[in-house]
Amino acid sequence: MLGDEAAARFFGAYELTPLAGQESLRTEAQTLEGEYPGVLRRRLPIDETREPGERNEARRQLLEVRNHRLQPARDEKLVVALNGLAIQAFARTGQLLGMPQYIEAARRSAEHMWLVAYDQNSGLRHEIFNDLPQTDAFLDDYALLGLGLLALHDATGDNKWRQRASRLADDLLARFLRTDGSLATTTAEKDLPLPPPEDGDNIYPSGSSAAVDLLLRLGRSTGATRYSDAARGIVDRLGHRLEDAPESWPALLMALDENDFAPSARSAAVPLLTQAVVRVSAVLKTGTDRDEVVVTLQIDDGYHVNANPASYDYLIATSLAFDRLTPTQVLYPEATLFKPSFAPAGLKVYEGKVALAASFRKGTVGTDSPIDAIVSTQACNSEICLPPAKLVVTVTRDRPF
Repeated sequence: MLGDEAAARFFGAYELTPLAGQESLRTEAQTLEGEYPGVLRRRLPIDETREPGERNEARRQLLEVRNHRLQPARDEKLVVALNGLAIQAFARTGQLLGMPQYIEAARRSAEHMWLVAYDQNSGLRHEIFNDLPQTDAFLDDYALLGLGLLALHDATGDNKWRQRASRLADDLLARFLRTDGSLATTTAEKDLPLPPPEDGDNIYPSGSSAAVDLLLRLGRSTGATRYSDAARGIVDRLGHRLEDAPESWPALLMALDENDFAPSARSAAVPLLTQAVVRVSAVLKTGTDRDEVVVTLQIDDGYHVNANPASYDYLIATSLAFDRLTPTQVLYPEATLFKPSFAPAGLKVYEGKVALAASFRKGTVGTDSPIDAIVSTQACNSEICLPPAKLVVTVTRDRPF
């Protein structure tokens, strides 16, 4: 098609790589006349000053021929769960960056999902193909779309989105909640010889993780205890799996942390969060020359937090800060050397009961309004680290020193 001379010049700038399993190329020029599929790649470096117009014309001719051939098959279905993730991402990004076009993209997608994929009587569908909804939705479809709608509510203030998220959550509990408090992943579970297990979060949050996040957010937003109670029951049932492999459930642990989840008596033995094993108190002491706030950490046996400074830059050092106040000095306690199998040289940590002391200029810490101390830390044991946390405690007044 290009001719030998033009083809030779063209392949001075591009090379043709055959697709796997296809007949080996004989010559590049012959390939242009034959039917050997391949991928064009630019050679490097390319002298852009030489014959750019001829190369552009050659590319136009090749594209015209390519457009007469059958295009590769493309998956055209719209999966509700994935659209829920995208809606959440666009809504949050638009809100944080002040980009209303992203919020509008989220709104259009949410309206389409609601109009086409949801029916008040039959519930949600898993996917849309050629504008037709099909297949009963799975747990993650309900939960992730619900989270997307909540993100739209946060970004727009339109209560319609929270109402729709609540409707999805109610349907989720009616269709997937088992009698023992755990969640099924499909409404067809009763027809299966073995229910499909959830082994944690994968390339996106598992249905259970997303469901807990949705229920906790709705519980806080609406004040409806049925949502938070259901979330607590789900976490209780997942307790042993979280204890055995917390690294497999990052989305769930993040949801628990972001929603200030406190373990129930049943799940208290399963440390899910740093705040479950580290307790903080703070007291103000006034002296003749300075004010001092002493923050005490009580760390459960078997756990530790990184010292300040931490042994390595990538570790989260325990640090102390204050709301609206800046101390003149913070004294951190002497570290203990912890030697796990993965770090034989040892790590500098705090264990048991330790105190952090922050000094302020005399009269800086007033008594008219409460002062919050903020401890940034991460609890670990010999095998795992729990999610990092910011532990906030109100400073109480003590005797002078």
